[in-house]
Amino acid sequence: LVVGISIAILAGRGHRPCVETFMFAHGLNSKRVFEGATNLVYAYAGQWMYFEIMAEMEDPQTFPKAFAISGPIMVSMYLVVACVSYYYLGENVTG
Repeated sequence: LVVGISIAILAGRGHRPCVETFMFAHGLNSKRVFEGATNLVYAYAGQWMYFEIMAEMEDPQTFPKAFAISGPIMVSMYLVVACVSYYYLGENVTG
């Protein structure tokens, strides 16, 4: 719900002419690439909790099915937020 509201606000503001988007960031170096890679790793850092969730499930055998559904949804939500935010905010994106 919050993601949908945020995207609607960005879409309502529109793509401002002063916003620039680039295929590769200016000043891209190995440090910035590493920072971006660690952001991706930390985005999925909740994987340690999968064992806790499985332990609490009534039927742990259904966990692979639950993950097969929730995993792609999580990835697609991350991608939608990242792509839409970058489109509307361009190089002004801070996170």
